[in-house]
Amino acid sequence: MTLQDDLKAKALSLISQQMANWVVDIQRQIGEHQGNLVRALDDLQESVARYDERINEGDIEMAMAEVVANMPPPEPAAPVGPGFDQLKASVATLEKGASLSEVLTHLVNEVSQYVDRAAMFIVKGPSAIGWYARGVEPAEVIKQVNVPLNADTVLRNVNNSRHALRGALQHSPGTQQALAKLGGNPQAVLAVPLILRDKLAAILYCDSSLEEVPPPVADLIEVLVLFAGKTIDMLSLAPKTAAAPAAPAPSAPSRPPAPSPRPPGWARAGWRARTAAPASAASCAAPRWTSCRSSSTSCAAR
Repeated sequence: MTLQDDLKAKALSLISQQMANWVVDIQRQIGEHQGNLVRALDDLQESVARYDERINEGDIEMAMAEVVANMPPPEPAAPVGPGFDQLKASVATLEKGASLSEVLTHLVNEVSQYVDRAAMFIVKGPSAIGWYARGVEPAEVIKQVNVPLNADTVLRNVNNSRHALRGALQHSPGTQQALAKLGGNPQAVLAVPLILRDKLAAILYCDSSLEEVPPPVADLIEVLVLFAGKTIDMLSLAPKTAAAPAAPAPSAPSRPPAPSPRPPGWARAGWRARTAAPASAASCAAPRWTSCRSSSTSCAAR
């Protein structure tokens, strides 16, 4: 063996021995670290157990109660409008009206359940004349209100547009001035036209102390006014149907049929409401409505 081979063999032997010592040392250090980790986990577990023993449930309950007490109050629920049952009951009441004045009185009475005040204004010529109201004190004051339809009021807007209007009364100083005799301090207003045979015959005025008349309430009132108008139109047509002339008797064909008698209380030129205003509005003169000379012409308020 040459010297070079001998040196090479000794070098490899030393390297192998050194590497073996390193492996043993690394394994020893790993074992120590594992032992330390196990001891640390044991200590941590013992600490958690001691913390569990220190927990005071009473303090926790008090802290939770304090948090709940300091929470802001919940927001008020959104207002819910009248339901279908109320609408159905109001419609049934309107159907009980046997004349124009009764239907209008029932309409004002029913609408007053949903707003603070309700008043019926009859459109007569260039004016809207107060006829009957609920929620107004004294009730007779409505008869003293006569609103010119050329004045800047919500009644004029409804008369011109033939559509219901809803808004804040402060935006219509003319309306406040025209209705000052009604008193009170209303904030919101709703006005709905009453159409009879395609002609605006009256305006239902409503107001409220709320900032606005809720949309569900406004929709219900519009439905009631529309139904009242259709009911009055049907009442105006019912007597004409009943008064249709009878066919001539076959036993006397040459004899002209006797003219059918007019129902008592009805004028020749048209129909007129015969029933007076109910007791709740006895002091208010019932509006008079007359039909036109032909069915092609709409009714007008007189």
